[in-house]
Amino acid sequence: MWRAVATGHVRHADAVRVHAGLRHGFTAGVDVARLAGHRWFKNYKSALEGRGAVTRAVMKRVQTDKTVYLGEWTPQLAEALRTIYRATCIFPMGAVAKPLEPTELRPTSDHTRTGLNAATDLEGLRHSLNAYSEIAWFLQLDHFMRVSDVEAAFPMLPYHPDVWPFVMFRFYASNEATNMGLFCHLFGDFGAAGMPGTFKLFFVDVVVNMARSLNVLTLPMSVYVDDCSLIGPCAVEVDTEMTAFQQWAEAVCGVSFKVIKDRVAATTQLALGFWWDSTTLTRELEERKLLQYMDMLAEYATRESLTLREMQQAAGRMQRMIMTFPPGAAWMIAPLFLLMARLKLPWHRRRTTREVRDNFLYCGRMLGAAMGRGYYSYANFGRAPPVWTDASKSREYTGGGFVSACGRYSFWQYGSRAARKLIDFLEGDTVVYCCQQMAHLWRGCVVTIYCDNRAFQQSGAKGRSRASRLNDLLKELFLLMLKYEFIIEWLWISTNDNVDADHLSRDRESDFLESVYKSGCWSSDTEPIRLVGAGAKRVLPEKRGTPPPEPVPSLNPNAAAFEPVNMDALTYIKRAQAAGGSPYQAPAPPP
Repeated sequence: MWRAVATGHVRHADAVRVHAGLRHGFTAGVDVARLAGHRWFKNYKSALEGRGAVTRAVMKRVQTDKTVYLGEWTPQLAEALRTIYRATCIFPMGAVAKPLEPTELRPTSDHTRTGLNAATDLEGLRHSLNAYSEIAWFLQLDHFMRVSDVEAAFPMLPYHPDVWPFVMFRFYASNEATNMGLFCHLFGDFGAAGMPGTFKLFFVDVVVNMARSLNVLTLPMSVYVDDCSLIGPCAVEVDTEMTAFQQWAEAVCGVSFKVIKDRVAATTQLALGFWWDSTTLTRELEERKLLQYMDMLAEYATRESLTLREMQQAAGRMQRMIMTFPPGAAWMIAPLFLLMARLKLPWHRRRTTREVRDNFLYCGRMLGAAMGRGYYSYANFGRAPPVWTDASKSREYTGGGFVSACGRYSFWQYGSRAARKLIDFLEGDTVVYCCQQMAHLWRGCVVTIYCDNRAFQQSGAKGRSRASRLNDLLKELFLLMLKYEFIIEWLWISTNDNVDADHLSRDRESDFLESVYKSGCWSSDTEPIRLVGAGAKRVLPEKRGTPPPEPVPSLNPNAAAFEPVNMDALTYIKRAQAAGGSPYQAPAPPP
């Protein structure tokens, strides 16, 4: 480890923390001074109903010295705990099924109920799980991926002795026992808020980087908690390197891997709940999860109220569902987040709104139509000429405009009612109107849209906003992307650099035609194409979010080669089902 620190592969601070944790035990961020009194709870029904499987799992930890059996639970033992310790916790234990081992259950520890998680300081342990994005980035066309799972990830890390009094539980020591016994975890368990960050510090920041310092690992590997996905262009190389890493990790660091979950390198691989296909750059939900998610959406779309636990479960699952949709679908979850506000306990309940129920229904229909499949990379899509947009608002004039690198441009003045809208809404409306005018030229393409309003640009990049007014515009953009099968790439541009669109938004067409060539937006041989309707007054629709289909405006004769093609809103879905890449190319500017 210290050699990896010397070579710069491992941070010194991380090495010091891991060394102290392995020597004296990890606190997992728990501040024991914030815990007071004796908080003892009964086990949950799921653990009691699966007594046999839970007992086997508990005694397996006892046999490997991960957990210690303190004796049969009696009033005398309870009094001894109160005498010896100023504060203790006996957490309620539950159980969940193991997908690959139907007859076994995984015990779960509810440290939230005892207050242990509330007393945990996650400073230095917080981290982002970027595995989905990393796989999408590294799993290029025709690349191979191998998946391995660390054996007993959290239980390999010891707890600091100060934490022991707060990780106790009661359960049966055998199937024949009539009274419960008292157990104490000596090593990590599932349920402590600080354990994921602690394991990430140990495995990702130290062990994996140690392997890289020795060239045991050279290929990119994405880690999601304890799931490892190694990616490379050659199947033999990927399998050989993962096998070498597993052998090295077990021999040097004591980290072993589950053979039952090992999957050899393939171009179509199951990882993190998706089937990833590098030959078509698509990912697809497992059939089991797809059916489960669709049943949940159908049920929740008719429910008048939901508990906080149900809303959290729905939000997590919808987050995974929209990963199979085009970018910009996160607006479906935003109203659900608003419903959770100020709810604290799992059984707290709130009435659902019509918008939330409609989003459940719409998400279910999208999911069913696409059969849970969508693109994780748009490398096979063409590139459309970029577009610059802007809106201005002042007492004298309020307007908007856009210009495309292909030569098309338009601008307009907002009516008196529209002029009273906030500037971020007007900036968003400008992007929506631009897409309505230009989308028929972008089929099968990724188009870069430059916007100088950070509020709407960042909302567009995320696909959702806290402001309902912006969410309505994002929904319109999403429906346009479905209808015309294009993808928006959002980029922010400084107002000082967005000169050309700024001229248009302020009704300075002559200045625009002069600056657009100097700025490099148009090349010297680009012919201006002024769209029909430019310079008119724009009246906003009465209702936003579900716009009626608008006819494509007639074009300048110079653009006669670009005729709109009628396509239904499920084109994206059909392509995702076919999974054959994009046959379309970005339209070239007119000569």
